[in-house]
Amino acid sequence: MQAMKPEDWQSVGAIATAVGVLVALAGVVVTLIFTIRSEKLTRAGQKTAQEQAEAAAQRSEAAARLTEEYTRRLVDAVETMAKNGGLGTAASPGVRWSLRFHQGDSYLLENVGDRIAHKVQVESHESLVLRKPPVQDVAPSAAIKFIAARSMATSDSTITVRWTDDGEEASWKYPLPPKNPR
Repeated sequence: MQAMKPEDWQSVGAIATAVGVLVALAGVVVTLIFTIRSEKLTRAGQKTAQEQAEAAAQRSEAAARLTEEYTRRLVDAVETMAKNGGLGTAASPGVRWSLRFHQGDSYLLENVGDRIAHKVQVESHESLVLRKPPVQDVAPSAAIKFIAARSMATSDSTITVRWTDDGEEASWKYPLPPKNPR
């Protein structure tokens, strides 16, 4: 066997260097691809988190508006009691509502008053999935069953009931009750 000449060793060294450079370049390309994919996933996760935060903020704002309405009604009731000398009075006659969870995604809207509610309509915010029942009259102690479902996109789960009573239009708002724990 012949010994390698110095020129041959230089060729082997040049080839080894070229192979090393190619392997290093391949490593850089693979690292770049993984970095781009990781950044894309991070941006998608940030976008999802931002959308969820915005939906939560909208639900909080809707709850605050509803609380404000209930507070106003409570103040009106307390002022009425004060006008009557602090004495409780019998509940006023008319249509009054109760909303409760039934089963699955169904709820019952019951007329707990003592008058017939005419042309009753059930409505909700566009972000709440609602299968509206047909417009109908609801007698005292009778109920309407309807289906409603919250989703991650639901920003307001308030149910609005509209009806006529003695020819006058009336409305009532109430948040969709929570489902019973299983």
